[in-house]
Amino acid sequence: MLYNQSMKINMHWMHRNAWENNKHDLVEMAKFFETLGVKSILLPYGPNGLDYLLHTPNILNATDKVRILIALPAYAVTPEYAAKIFWTMRQFNGHRLDLNLVAGNYQGELAESVLNDYPGDTSHIDTHQKRVDLTGPWIEKFNNLMKGKGVEYTSYVVGESDMTIEIANQHTDFLIINHSMLWPSQMHRLTNVKPMLAIDPLIIDNLEDIDKVEYYHYEYEKKSHHQIRGTYEEVVAKIKQISEENKIYDFIVHTDQKNLEPIFKMMKELSSKD
Repeated sequence: MLYNQSMKINMHWMHRNAWENNKHDLVEMAKFFETLGVKSILLPYGPNGLDYLLHTPNILNATDKVRILIALPAYAVTPEYAAKIFWTMRQFNGHRLDLNLVAGNYQGELAESVLNDYPGDTSHIDTHQKRVDLTGPWIEKFNNLMKGKGVEYTSYVVGESDMTIEIANQHTDFLIINHSMLWPSQMHRLTNVKPMLAIDPLIIDNLEDIDKVEYYHYEYEKKSHHQIRGTYEEVVAKIKQISEENKIYDFIVHTDQKNLEPIFKMMKELSSKD
């Protein structure tokens, strides 16, 4: 596992809708965020979506610093195969592939499709909790397979359950959290893992104009609560305050807003500060 902590704030981006899912746009997205000083780009996983891993060599060859954080589901990919991917990816311009191990929190028809396509005993994965239970032994085996390989990577899981936090404390570098974790009683549970806070900052001059904010609407759109909101200066100050008070130095922007220019400006400013 790779982790090199400094007091600098690191900004990360979760790919949603601002760029198309094709070989040109994904590369251009990565090149753009590299110019902002963004640390990594999270490419999510969906059972019915395209395979971002197949685009990763092109992205890595076109960039030099930005890292690719690939989401892989414990129920769908074996640790052995994932280790082969990470070992092979070294050939594409550096050690810049990281792992976001996910359980897969699916509902309705999507959950049914996962079970219908699963070749094994579906009783092992037919609830979200069972899929969470798989992530512990999965990441332990993956880390063991990677020992001695000379591959530098950073590992992440996401969630706030006792099981997920225990897995993070034992086996991963980061735990991706939401604002509901920002209490001393909650943060004290993170004993051997670094937090990354998912944020959806709303930069707006007049809060009375909030109803005019435009969003991408699609099947998997997120509910926008905007715990961090205000003018540009207020949003930057709030993120710095959260960082200082909670010892959080990594923030991932996860948004469906259409007007991203203020957010990009904020990410560049925060990424350039030591």
